[in-house]
Amino acid sequence: MTLRRNPVFLLSVQQRRVLALIQAYHRVTREPCPGRYLARRLTLHISTIQQHLEVLHRKGHIRGPNPPAVPLDTRQRDGTDNLTGI
Repeated sequence: MTLRRNPVFLLSVQQRRVLALIQAYHRVTREPCPGRYLARRLTLHISTIQQHLEVLHRKGHIRGPNPPAVPLDTRQRDGTDNLTGI
C-alpha cells in the first residue's frame, strides 16, 4: 500500500516540537497554550514561536495563527496523523 503524503501537512522537527507541546498543554489544562509558555519551554524567542504558530495554523494543526494556541484534532481528515504524516 502506497501512502500519499501531502507536503502541506508535513511539519519540520521544530514545528512538531511546538505542536506536541501545545497538545500536551491543552490535554493537561484544557486551556489554550500561551505563546510565552512555548517560548520559555523551548528556549525560543516569542517572534520565532509566532512564526511557528502561523505555519501550524496555515497547515491546519491549530485553530488560529496567534497565541494562545488551541490544537485541532490530532487526526487529519484523510486519517493520517498530523505529527508523522502517516
